[in-house]
Amino acid sequence: MNALKLIVLLVVFPLLLAALGGWEHQRAQQTTTQMVEYAANVVTAKRQLQALAARDPATLITINGEKISVSLALTRLAKIEAELPPHSL
Repeated sequence: MNALKLIVLLVVFPLLLAALGGWEHQRAQQTTTQMVEYAANVVTAKRQLQALAARDPATLITINGEKISVSLALTRLAKIEAELPPHSL
């Protein structure tokens, strides 16, 4: 019985910890990838809104069923951009 406990402690337990570490590493990579993609989408949207505002500042756009001005959309986007982690931009 003691030999079985020793095998579990020296072999199985470290393997389980290694598997858990691998899973956490995979999740961290996925989260980082998602944040980078999100930041890229924010930058793209900002460029598009700035171009639209340069053409006609009074333009109304629809976001989630709500009509807002381009300047308000840019203000909201600036708040979102400020909340992004610095490494994702």
